[in-house]
Amino acid sequence: MSDRLTLLRPDDWHIHLRDGAALLHTVTDAARQFARAIIMPNLVPPVRNASEADAYRQRILAARPAGSRFEPPRAGMMHRTLTTLCARPARAV
Repeated sequence: MSDRLTLLRPDDWHIHLRDGAALLHTVTDAARQFARAIIMPNLVPPVRNASEADAYRQRILAARPAGSRFEPPRAGMMHRTLTTLCARPARAV
């Protein structure tokens, strides 16, 4: 029986990748260590609807290093402008 557990490609359950020029660096660093990461999109301006969330996810995927399989599962952040009509399409994404 082993007393050791080795996680080769763990998940990060709370990461802030930012946006713009910093995104390339933060995604590269995260992809080097993690298989997946739950992204906290606390951006300015905030992600307010499903189309903005999808656009941000596409920017994250585009910033991955060549050959990377790093995957950001969809996650959302509540914002005062979010309505039920906005949340329904996001749930399906």
